[in-house]
Amino acid sequence: MSTRKSSNKHGHHALPAKKPQPATKVSQPAAPKYDLQDLLEIRKCLDLLDNRKSEEAKAICMAVLARNPTLVFANHARGLVAMQESKFAEGEHYLLKAVEADPDNADYLGNLATCILSQDRIDESIKVYERAIAIDKDNRAARVGLANALHQKNDPEASIAYFQDAVQREPEAPGPLSHLGRALIDAKRYEEAVATILKSLELQISFAPSHTALGEAFHAMEMYKEAIESHKTAILLDPQDTYAHNKIADTYLKLKRVDEAHEHMMRVIEIAPKDPNGYVKLGASYFTAKDDFEASMAMFRRALEVDPKYALTYNNIGAVQHDHGETHEAVANFRRALELRPNYPTAKHNLALSLLLHGEFKEGWECHESRLITRERSHVYRVIHKLFEVIPKWDGKSSLEGKYILLMHEQGFGDSIQFLRYARKVMEMGARVAVHVKNPLYRLFQSFTPEVTLIRESDPLPPADCSYVLMSLPYAMGMERVEDIPTYPSYLSADKILAASWQEKIAALSKSPQHLRVGIVWGGNPEHGNDRHRSIPLDRVKQLFTLPKIEFYSLQKGKPLEGLKDLPPEMVVHDLGSACEDFADTAAAISNLDLVISVDTSVVHLAGAMGHPTWVLLPHVPDWRWLNDRADSPWYPSMRLFRQPAIQDWDSVMRHVAQELIALQQKKG
Repeated sequence: MSTRKSSNKHGHHALPAKKPQPATKVSQPAAPKYDLQDLLEIRKCLDLLDNRKSEEAKAICMAVLARNPTLVFANHARGLVAMQESKFAEGEHYLLKAVEADPDNADYLGNLATCILSQDRIDESIKVYERAIAIDKDNRAARVGLANALHQKNDPEASIAYFQDAVQREPEAPGPLSHLGRALIDAKRYEEAVATILKSLELQISFAPSHTALGEAFHAMEMYKEAIESHKTAILLDPQDTYAHNKIADTYLKLKRVDEAHEHMMRVIEIAPKDPNGYVKLGASYFTAKDDFEASMAMFRRALEVDPKYALTYNNIGAVQHDHGETHEAVANFRRALELRPNYPTAKHNLALSLLLHGEFKEGWECHESRLITRERSHVYRVIHKLFEVIPKWDGKSSLEGKYILLMHEQGFGDSIQFLRYARKVMEMGARVAVHVKNPLYRLFQSFTPEVTLIRESDPLPPADCSYVLMSLPYAMGMERVEDIPTYPSYLSADKILAASWQEKIAALSKSPQHLRVGIVWGGNPEHGNDRHRSIPLDRVKQLFTLPKIEFYSLQKGKPLEGLKDLPPEMVVHDLGSACEDFADTAAAISNLDLVISVDTSVVHLAGAMGHPTWVLLPHVPDWRWLNDRADSPWYPSMRLFRQPAIQDWDSVMRHVAQELIALQQKKG
């Protein structure tokens, strides 16, 4: 399911290791026309920039340019000032002047590329970085910038090809091999990545970035202890490397060693006190790892003191505010981030999630389209973008009458179930419809309608005229209000033969047909960004299991299921989930139960789509689709919503559920 993101990656709230930094040395053109005083003034300007005194630096630059508007290094410096102020379009204006006057200056080109990259024009920045490198192949800033741009492009194969070429150009240098290793990590080719990085270390065992890259590979392979050792080596070799400190912090967080992670984040701040990223990363982690909202906000305020115009800070403030329940304040901060950086997909996506939660569908669906290009979700949409190259993407406007369209699955199983309803609306537009379906949903989706062709991942692509993603259909169809949601009593059902089989299994477990039979799910995917809020510890749920004449049947899958073995003997919960091979099995089991109670997982979407009585247990700040301040769902008529009255207050929810269960059992009995 869709989750809120703070850049960069939100796991929930991590950040890029570094804010792109331009090179600030002054390179003069071959035949400069300036006096010594101008040069000294610009050097003073750059010193002020290094100390983040942009207003004073700007005043000096403007005074020099007033005397000599075409002075190349003054225009260059003025561009750097604008970049530090996050005024990238203005910075580009001045940097272009510098490049036009001195087109063979690799430093100027590199800084121009960084300015363009900061405006999210990735392909254009890559071309400018390549121009800089063609002029000066040893220009480290340009090479690092190009590596960052390729990484942001989220095209690992293109990155691999580039760095393979770089390795051929410099076969004895460890840097290109290290970058190639990172590109292989992005492509999930982990064994090749490790082998490549080890080759770089054979060339230079003391090359710290390669040890960091090796740690990143081990982290991606979930070999966290090995990752820690690699990062420690990198830091031993280069104690001032903030990237290495951030990476070891990320691994410590995976190991739940929060204090050690925060020690390294604080070290980053000590090393680079004038870089807002360090404060923002630590502030985000205070909330995600410790739920310490006040400490988080205090750290964000320090980031704003360093740079009051850094869009990423406002985005992360909004992300934390949203998850803390201050969703309207979050909207204001997402909008501020977008004012500072209009082409900021992560902030726009976060804005979408807040607006949709508020029921503001018109702008919400429009902003929701940004999910397709957010860096944090690139691994989800990479295949879809490649599909659009094979089967053209529908423009969302032109007539579909007589057309054959392929609708793509894009996120979780619950999302596919929820948005499958829109396939009917597409058919009403006169189109033939094929739906891409993940294998665990295939048998279930056969109950939707025979008019829709189901395409599994192993099937060849159909000869469709166009393609689209399921979750973009509300935007394309102009569904601007909650009332526009197409609601059906049910649109999926259990297979009759499977249902009969599960009826026998459940009857064999049941003590009495008069007992209330309740399916239950208490935990979602532990890797979900908001799992700490949406899942419920089994210890908080088990109070339900002693209610008289009520039988509980677990539909739980995955790690949370392990808790059943620790229940006392008098608390009987029958495990059905382990025997469910796919969603068709789960649907058949549900059809033989009186009620499903679940946290926000795919099971609630399945039960809701079947029109089965379903109670959803929601955190104080729910996912956008459940909206605010209502006990029903416009998506599923058979559903009731039980909301936390305050953050982490599951006990109140359990008491309410227990009361309602007793009343329901009495009706059945």
